[in-house]
Amino acid sequence: MLGIATLGVLFAGFLALFWLTPLGVPALKTLGGGQSSPDLRFGYRADEIYRLLDRYGPRGIAHWRRLLWLDMVFPAVYAALFALLGVKWAQFVDAGPVWQACAIGGPIGGGVSESIRDILFVGVIGAPSPR
Repeated sequence: MLGIATLGVLFAGFLALFWLTPLGVPALKTLGGGQSSPDLRFGYRADEIYRLLDRYGPRGIAHWRRLLWLDMVFPAVYAALFALLGVKWAQFVDAGPVWQACAIGGPIGGGVSESIRDILFVGVIGAPSPR
């Protein structure tokens, strides 16, 4: 089983890869003419996504697809890390069973929902444009 330190290093590594390397978000933002990808926005409409995909072109779409595949692994890392930290917190404060379930279930629920969103985005990328 991976420990908290190992998961913390993996978590930091993913963040560095996404935000500080040419493989990550800055390159995608450049390909999108300065616009962030929909998974980094609070709210978006279907027509906005399709306009952004047109702007990305094949190269940008391929780049975003690679990021989404990586982003399907990242939630497992952060969910495990934060669930383990939640367990440690619950033990430290001698939390009741409801708080223990929340401390573990919250991060896992967040990770699962992010992975589902990424799978749906991969489907949108692979589907023909409705235009």
